Amino acid sequence: MEEQVHNRQVDMTLQSFQKYIRQQSQSRILFEYFFCTLFVFIGAYLIYQYYKLDYKSYMYFFPTLMILVGCRGFLRIPKSLNQAFVIDSLKQIPQKLESIKLCFSNKEKIELEENGLFLKLKYQYLFYNKIVIDLYIDTDKVMFIVRRDDIQPIADYLDLGATKKEAKIIYQDIKACL
Repeated sequence: MEEQVHNRQVDMTLQSFQKYIRQQSQSRILFEYFFCTLFVFIGAYLIYQYYKLDYKSYMYFFPTLMILVGCRGFLRIPKSLNQAFVIDSLKQIPQKLESIKLCFSNKEKIELEENGLFLKLKYQYLFYNKIVIDLYIDTDKVMFIVRRDDIQPIADYLDLGATKKEAKIIYQDIKACL
């Protein structure tokens, strides 16, 4: 009984939903910060070594690129979990669940995890991109965050806006289903 009460959080705000998703993704976030820090330190170390050994100026391109990629990661990580969508819907919760499942039934290789009012959908987008949609279904709204799969953090740099584009498509699809 206590587990059902914990899973059924009524009237969750957008901020508490984002906080919940951040807590679920804590290890991924720490790994990505470590990865970005490593890139910045290796780039800075290589620039220091090149400067000390008096290399030509064109040799600084690769370490500078490493530092820029690391800094881009530091800017991107907080934004990746703050782009939440809210769709108002007056349907009953079971109807919303069925509508969302039906909405994603045409996707190939879809994985669905249901935990009370929380849904996690995973599916392959393009040939390298695995999308994760974290949804919370409330009495008067549906909140969700679209992100890349936790397993492929390095591919975020190669994403080039594909996840953001897919998030807009998913928003339109869910809005049409509800």
